[in-house]
Amino acid sequence: MLAAPADGQEFVKQTLMVTGFHTAGDPGIARRVADDLRSRIAKQSIKRELGVLDEYDVEKAMLYSGINYTPGAWLSEGEVRLIARQMRADEVVLGSVAGAKGDVVVTSQIVLVRDWRHRQPLPSVRGATPALAADALSREVLRARTQMAGLRRCENALRVGDWATAAREAEQAIRAYPPATLARNCLLVTLVETGVRADSVRRIAEDVLARDSLNILAAVVRARALDAEQRTAEAAVAWVRVVVMRPDSLDLGLTALEELMRLQRATDALEAARTLRAAHANELRVQRLQFRADVALAHWKSAAALGDSLSRSDTTFQADSNYTVRFVQALEQSGDTLGALASSVLAVKRHPGDSRIYTQYLQLLTAENTAALPRGLVRFPEVSELYVLSAKRARGAGKRMEAIAATQQAVRRDPQLLQGFLQLAELWFEEQRPDSALAALTRAPRTGTGAEMLRSYAIGRGGQLLRAAADSEPAAQRLAVSFLVLADSIDSREDSRGYVAGATLQLARSELVLASRSRGCAEAKRADLALTTSSTALERGVGEGSASDQLRQVFGTMRSAVDNAMKVLCKG
Repeated sequence: MLAAPADGQEFVKQTLMVTGFHTAGDPGIARRVADDLRSRIAKQSIKRELGVLDEYDVEKAMLYSGINYTPGAWLSEGEVRLIARQMRADEVVLGSVAGAKGDVVVTSQIVLVRDWRHRQPLPSVRGATPALAADALSREVLRARTQMAGLRRCENALRVGDWATAAREAEQAIRAYPPATLARNCLLVTLVETGVRADSVRRIAEDVLARDSLNILAAVVRARALDAEQRTAEAAVAWVRVVVMRPDSLDLGLTALEELMRLQRATDALEAARTLRAAHANELRVQRLQFRADVALAHWKSAAALGDSLSRSDTTFQADSNYTVRFVQALEQSGDTLGALASSVLAVKRHPGDSRIYTQYLQLLTAENTAALPRGLVRFPEVSELYVLSAKRARGAGKRMEAIAATQQAVRRDPQLLQGFLQLAELWFEEQRPDSALAALTRAPRTGTGAEMLRSYAIGRGGQLLRAAADSEPAAQRLAVSFLVLADSIDSREDSRGYVAGATLQLARSELVLASRSRGCAEAKRADLALTTSSTALERGVGEGSASDQLRQVFGTMRSAVDNAMKVLCKG
């Protein structure tokens, strides 16, 4: 327990520790700067207010701690904190020495042992000798300490909730030492507690960071202020900066990650999570946040891998159905439908009352049926029936080109698969590509019981095309004729010959009309060629009765008209 200050002194005596300075040069110069600095601060300060630990005290503490120590040697920050607490130091001066004889440069700062986040950077000093550099630095240390009384009054007022006094004392301390960062830290806390406008708090935090870029308190306050000002992008950058500044602080890192996810800045959260995991590789809370960021960014493979690890090692992950739903989704989206289904079955048992999980399970049952087919195609690539099923699924989903590709694979593997050729033709018709449908039918098998089905389909589609074709569209009529000729070539009968004769007479008429308009020989020749096909069909027989008589009568009329056109238009 601290003794009461003597002689009405306001505060108990503080203890200052000067560490060995880091240097890349002559360690002797660095040691002389530290020794001279201790001596000068001790001589220039008020003894009842400030005591300075000498080198012997530090050496003795190091010995008791079991740390191998060479007098004047530079200590790591962790070692400094350990020794400072053992020696009950209140403040530590640490820094580095550069230069050589004739030009010694010292960069340093004061750190408060009770809260290592609170630092006061000191101006760099230089001197021709270690003694002169130490003399200049001692003045900067004592000047910086002029804020200490106001700082402690501010902190005392904060403890009892006297915000007005805390702010007043902090501002007075800043006036006493304008570059103050320690007093500004206390002012920042006061302003946050009193709910001062975010922009005002942010400006003070930025002022502190301008003086001390590693001030973690100011960095956190600034990030929160930017968020309150709804400057989301800047707030995200500020939270990432917090993690980069103090990756060793797990609590700060987790706070930053949670804030980034709340701000829906998953990319920044993922970057920060990776930084934090480098320092806390086995920390499950960091892994859970990284998992959430991966899911938000649709990084399904990463989320699935991380979720797989967490589902086996993290009871919190297992118990929270929100994580379970996301994990199963990640497995499914990464292509592991079997793994997703297996995890979903376990999830239904673990969370029997969660409707989301049961719905997801039902959807996965259907999804697995869909996924099984592609796996079957990979495993059995020569089985045409699997491609037929794949085409049927694709067609049902409105994906005609996928259905066409699958059907083509099916008939390529089984050229006798008539139903596949008919389905392929139908798909091409749905794509409004009857020429491709015709090409598919010409490759279809023409033997066996399926021949009649192929013949009937060709007649039906040819008739539809012919009825849909206008007189001014001989190209469409020629395509219709091709379907009817295909049907007749499978099994030539009176009905198919009649269809061919009638279609070619209609085509000849259309070509003749075009020839009369364009005065072109080419159109007349095409009309003549159509009549040749009509003539062959009629000669082979189209049956008896009025319909056949009418066809022959029309043929005779067209024959005369075409011959006349050939004479006039094709004189050469």
